[in-house]
Amino acid sequence: VGAAETALRRRLGGPSKAGSKRSRIDDDDDGDETSDDDDAAESRVASVRGRAQSARQRVDDDQPRADGGVVVRALNDDARSAADPPSSSSRRTAATKAAAAKKKKKKSSKSAASSSNEATNGHATAAAAPALNKQGAYGKVHTHATKLAAGPLELWAGLRLKLLNVLDSNMESDASGGAHPDVIFCDAMLGKVSRSFAAVIRQLPEGLCLDICVFYLVLRALDTVEDDMEAFKGKEAEKAARLRKFHETELKDRDCSVAGIGEGDEAALLEKFGAVVRVLEDRVPEKSRAVIVDVCQAMASGMADYVTAELAQGTKDVAAYDAYCHAVAGLVGEGLTRIFVARGFEHPSLEDGGELEWPFCGDDNKLGLANSMGLFLQKTNIIRDYLEDYVDGRAFWPQTVWRQYAQTGDLGEFARPTARFKAAAVPPSSSKKKDASRGDYAGAVLAKGADDRSLRCLNALVADALTLVPDALEYLRRCESPRVYRFCAIPQIMAIATLAECFDNPALFTGVVKIRKGLTARIILDTEKGHEATLCWFNHFAQRIAAQLPTAHADADTKQKLASACQRCFDLSDEAVKTQILKSSQTAALFGTVVVLGLGFAIRALFFPGLADAYAAR
Repeated sequence: VGAAETALRRRLGGPSKAGSKRSRIDDDDDGDETSDDDDAAESRVASVRGRAQSARQRVDDDQPRADGGVVVRALNDDARSAADPPSSSSRRTAATKAAAAKKKKKKSSKSAASSSNEATNGHATAAAAPALNKQGAYGKVHTHATKLAAGPLELWAGLRLKLLNVLDSNMESDASGGAHPDVIFCDAMLGKVSRSFAAVIRQLPEGLCLDICVFYLVLRALDTVEDDMEAFKGKEAEKAARLRKFHETELKDRDCSVAGIGEGDEAALLEKFGAVVRVLEDRVPEKSRAVIVDVCQAMASGMADYVTAELAQGTKDVAAYDAYCHAVAGLVGEGLTRIFVARGFEHPSLEDGGELEWPFCGDDNKLGLANSMGLFLQKTNIIRDYLEDYVDGRAFWPQTVWRQYAQTGDLGEFARPTARFKAAAVPPSSSKKKDASRGDYAGAVLAKGADDRSLRCLNALVADALTLVPDALEYLRRCESPRVYRFCAIPQIMAIATLAECFDNPALFTGVVKIRKGLTARIILDTEKGHEATLCWFNHFAQRIAAQLPTAHADADTKQKLASACQRCFDLSDEAVKTQILKSSQTAALFGTVVVLGLGFAIRALFFPGLADAYAAR
C-alpha cells in the first residue's frame, strides 16, 4: 500500500513521499508524469484501488493466521504490482533482476549461517532465516536500528561499563570449595540465555547470587518448554501435562537431559539440565530451594492453563491479561522477594501489598508490591513485542482493548500501513484544472480507510502499564541492600524507558523497538547512586511521555489516564529532582571555581613569570 501510494502520487503529479517519513521510497523521475491522458490516469487509479482491495480481502479471508508477516507482505506485493505497470524496458530489467535474485538465492542457500531481512516500502517486516540461537519468534522480526549513544555522557558510560568492570561478579566466591564444574556450567549458561540480567545477577551479594542464578535458569528452562511451538505441535495436552509435572520430574532428576525442545542456547540448557538440579540440591540453601520449587510449580501450572488457550488474537480480556502476566512475571517477583527476605538481605515489609489490589494475592494482598513490579516489566515486554508475538501465533494484547480500535477481527490489522497513518490529500501539482482534479481524486483514494487506530490502541496499553509505577517505586524504596536495590532498579528503569520509546511510535508495528545501549549503560551506572537517581530517571521518562500528549494519537479518556499517571510520577519524584538539580548546581559552581583558579595561575605563570619570585622576595 505504501509503494502504491508513492507510485500513484508520482504518476498524478503529487509529491513522491508516502504518509510517513519512514516510508520514503527512492524514485527516479523520468519526466513523463504529465504525458499521460486523463483516461490512462483514471485507469491506473482504478487498477490500484481494485487490486489493493482484493489483496485486503485475501488477507482478511485467511483466518486464523499464525504468520503475522502475511498481513504486510500480501498487501505490499499486490499494491506494488498494481501501482506502477512496467514498460517493456522495465519488464526486461525486472526479469534480469529476478534471474539474479534466483541465482543469489541458490548460492546463499549453501551457507547455513546466511540470513536476510525482507523489506517492504522501507519497513522490514520479518527476518527470512531463523535465528538459530533464539527461541520462538525472537530474532525473526526486524529490530529497528538505534544510535549506539546520544551525547558524550552515554558514550562515557558505555566505555566505563565495558572497560572498567563496574559490575563485579560474586559467583566464584559463592562456589564454596572452589570453582565446581556444575557452578561453572550454571554461570556460563546464565551469560548465554540471559539477554539482560546476567551481569546484574552476578553482582548480587555473596550467598545470594548463586541462588538467584539457579532460580533464573530453572525458570528459563520452564519457559523454553512453554515457548516451543514446534516440539509439541498438535500435542498441546501432552505439553500442559509436562509443564504441570516439571517440578516433580525434571527438577528432581540429577541427571536430567531433555532433547528436542528449544533452540540454540535454551536447548543446550535443557540437554544438561541435570547440572542445574545438582547445584540446586547441593549448594542452594533449603530456604531458597523451597521457594524455587514452589514458584516453579505455581508458574508451570499457570503456563499450562494457557497452553490450550487460543492466543493467536491475544488474551480474552484485561483480567486474563493480568492473570497471564502474574503467572509468568508476578510469580517471579514473589519468588525473588521471598528469597531476599528468607536469606536476611531484606526486611519482611518488602512482602507487603501496595496501592493496587490483585485477586491472585489473597485477601491481605500479600506480595502485592512484588506482583506490581513483575507486571510492570511483563506488560512493557508484551507491548514492545507486539509483532514478534503475533508472528509466533501467541499474542497477549487483551481483546477487549484492541477490538475497540480494530476494523476487523484480526490483531495483525495494526501492522498495516493504513492502520498507522492518515494519508493526506495529494496537493495539485499545477494550476491546470485536470491536474488539480487528479490530485484531489488520488488523495481521496489514498485516504480511504486510513487512520491511526493502531497508535490509539498502543497508547491505551501504555496508559494501563503506567498505573503500576507507584507500586514499583514503593517496592524499590523499601529495598535496603544496595546490591539488591540495583538488581531490582535496573530493569524497572529500563521498562519505563522502553515505554517512553514505544509511546505513540508507529515503528513498533513494523519491528522491535529498543532503547540505546548508551542509555542502558547510564541507567546501570546511575543505580549505584541509590533511589534518588532512580526517581530522577522515572521523572525524565514521564516528562518525555507528557510532552507528547498534546499531539499524541489517543482518545480523550486515554490522554486523561496518561496525564494522571505522569502527574503521579512527578509527585513521587519532584523532591528528588530538586535535590539533584541543587547538587548539580553546587558541583558546577565548584568546577567553575577550580577552572577559573587554574586559568588564573596558568596566565600568571605564562605572562608574569617573575611576579611569583618578586612577591616571595618581598
